[in-house]
Amino acid sequence: MIVISNARRNIIPGNRLLFFILICFSISPPPLSIKERAAHQETLLAMQKAQYQQLSRHIESVRQARHDLRQHLNVIDHYLNSGKTEELKAYIAQYRQMLPPDTFCTWCENYAVNTMVNYYVDEARKSGVDISVSMAVPQKLSMNEAEFCSVLGNLLENALDACREYTDSNPFIRLRAKEENSHLALTVDNSCSSAPVEENGRFLSTKHDGFGTGTASVRSIAEHYHGVVTFRYADQCFFASVFL
Repeated sequence: MIVISNARRNIIPGNRLLFFILICFSISPPPLSIKERAAHQETLLAMQKAQYQQLSRHIESVRQARHDLRQHLNVIDHYLNSGKTEELKAYIAQYRQMLPPDTFCTWCENYAVNTMVNYYVDEARKSGVDISVSMAVPQKLSMNEAEFCSVLGNLLENALDACREYTDSNPFIRLRAKEENSHLALTVDNSCSSAPVEENGRFLSTKHDGFGTGTASVRSIAEHYHGVVTFRYADQCFFASVFL
């Protein structure tokens, strides 16, 4: 049993990603096999590694920025003391063109959801998958935050796996999420080479023998909230819709 108390509010931002990953991957009603637990553990470690690499890059970029800033201030000071305002304007204009683009994306107001989406967006782009995101999700959700992240993570993981196995060109993922009137609507559409095999209302796993646990977990959480889940395949596309 996992108990979430008010102490979660005191978790520092650098560790919140790990906290929510642990919670999200713990919410999985069907029992997991050894292979399935190993696969979930690999995903957890990958997200931890991505967080560490992002933090390391940030620390290095701050260090470099502080060093560069001193040099730029020396140049600006020289132009000001020399009264060379036109040269100073030209220098500042040139410096602005050198600034790197801002790669940090804020998809929504909720930290946990935003962090998870950023992870899968990065993974999709690394795999050459065209991913688009449109989210209108508030900071405080109308449902349990960890359960929503579990639904979101399972759908995005399945979509990314399908795109990596897609045999044609230009695989894509389209993520849409919105909360309105205390209800959350979530859709994930993605490229998919073939229709998933279904038996007795459950999809067979493409990674191992037996049924897949991701879609089963999504259905279980939706049932808990008296929600609706639909999965549909057509024209090499898989469509997942969840209303909670």
